[in-house]
Amino acid sequence: MKSRTTDASSPSSSITDPQAEPEAPGPVKKRRTSIADRRQRVLELRKAGMSEPQIARILSLAPRTVRGDLKASLAPALDMRISDARSLDIERIDMALLAISKLVRKGDHQSIDRWIKLCELRRRLLMPSSAKRGAADKPNLLVKVVAGFDLEKV
Repeated sequence: MKSRTTDASSPSSSITDPQAEPEAPGPVKKRRTSIADRRQRVLELRKAGMSEPQIARILSLAPRTVRGDLKASLAPALDMRISDARSLDIERIDMALLAISKLVRKGDHQSIDRWIKLCELRRRLLMPSSAKRGAADKPNLLVKVVAGFDLEKV
């Protein structure tokens, strides 16, 4: 076989030239952009009031693809709202616990019962994040208040 030589001006030189850049990254970037664009378009159509089957017909997609794109587009916003709501609930529970802490220290049975219920609710709200960080092992500020620790030293 004869070896074929190509000069730099020929159109086929990029195909046989070993120093030419590989063409693989180009389609990958286009594909990622097209998925992001498609998801944005699906979300826009959904905001416009169209149903999933209507969006699927308009964009020539499978209904499951439309559903998946909607979930992927809305998931970050939903996670943010849930996190904000959880933080607000925990803050409200903390305020309620601080408000009844004196009565709990005095031994008021209704306040103690309320304290236990609020602590349980707070624990359930914190469990997913505290289990990951190991925060359940550390003493809680509210427990310190009821136990009578000096807050100035904490």
